[in-house]
Amino acid sequence: MKRAVDNLDANLAATQLGITISSLALGWVGEPALAHLIEPLLSALPGSLATASSHVIAVAISFVIITALHIVLGELAPKSLALQRSEGTALWVVRPLGLFLFLLRPAIIGLNGLGNLVLRLCGLRPGTGEGSLHSPEELKLLVAASQEAGLLHQTQQELVERVFNIGDRRIADIMTPRRDVDWIDADDSPDEILRTIRDCRHEQLLVGRGDIDEPLGMILKKDLLDQVLDGKALDPMAVMREPVIVHEGTPIFRVLDQFKRAPVRLAIVIDEYGSLEGIVTQTDLLEAIAGDLPDLDGEDPDVVVREDGSLLIDGMMLAHDAFARLGFKSGLAEGDFHTFAGFALSQLGHLPEAGEHFDYEGWRVEILDMDGRRIDKLLARRELPTSTPAAI
Repeated sequence: MKRAVDNLDANLAATQLGITISSLALGWVGEPALAHLIEPLLSALPGSLATASSHVIAVAISFVIITALHIVLGELAPKSLALQRSEGTALWVVRPLGLFLFLLRPAIIGLNGLGNLVLRLCGLRPGTGEGSLHSPEELKLLVAASQEAGLLHQTQQELVERVFNIGDRRIADIMTPRRDVDWIDADDSPDEILRTIRDCRHEQLLVGRGDIDEPLGMILKKDLLDQVLDGKALDPMAVMREPVIVHEGTPIFRVLDQFKRAPVRLAIVIDEYGSLEGIVTQTDLLEAIAGDLPDLDGEDPDVVVREDGSLLIDGMMLAHDAFARLGFKSGLAEGDFHTFAGFALSQLGHLPEAGEHFDYEGWRVEILDMDGRRIDKLLARRELPTSTPAAI
């Protein structure tokens, strides 16, 4: 079986040759034999019509019957059997096919050579086994069809689609933005540092001096607490770790490779000017594949389904995840934004006030709450049957 799969082109050529030979043989032998059986039945036709037409009619009837039998028994039924019971069918035909390929290999090689020559004369490149390869889009369609047929669970389909989508997404799409990054000032007093790590909800913090435009490194909250428990002086610089720095446009899969090659817990995301844009953790990368995971610290989820079916959405929810949740088909690749709040700003075209709304792909999205100049909460409800965006 493995030899047949490894030599797929030759086996496909042998199969096609066998189908062609059987079709020609069936027409050559079957049509005259069947016509000979049918012709006496037409002798009852009146007068000269029987003599002139019985053979022609018999040939036509036998041609239709032979063609129908060949299509049903030689094409449709075997293909359906192979699709539904692929492994059993392959095991059953692999030896006869191998023998047929061995006996007719010279003819197959010669015909393949002639076919390739014709393609080259037409300026085309001869095909290989690449015809059995699939693009990510084709694979997603195959996975979706398998899920609809019940062969895959919906969660498996979502995981596969997220893995393929990683290739098109930048690290900025999944990072924690700068305004939500916890950090400590290396120049703060020990008491101030303890208050900072007590109040922050993250296990990893950046270390800066005065600000975090140019972070010095990162620390684990656990390392600072170990210093306190061991009776040592609180010294962030002593336990600080070298940061991994990536550009905001770096593809997610490249950052994932960096995390796999080195014991990295956190990467700092910078823009083209070297300024801090945000951070990415192992959890962010996991959620890019598995989807949003529930927060263990009781933080509100990004999306809350209300009793009337509307969705309360956090403005800082990643735009990619929000689009997937709402079923938006367009707009993500064209926009220069990373969060759902950024998408709302791009639609409205100005800094909104609470109560403003816009319509997009059958949804009405309302600005529910503002936190200063930041969109904090949005409310999405199905409203319009059209997909033409309009801001009000």
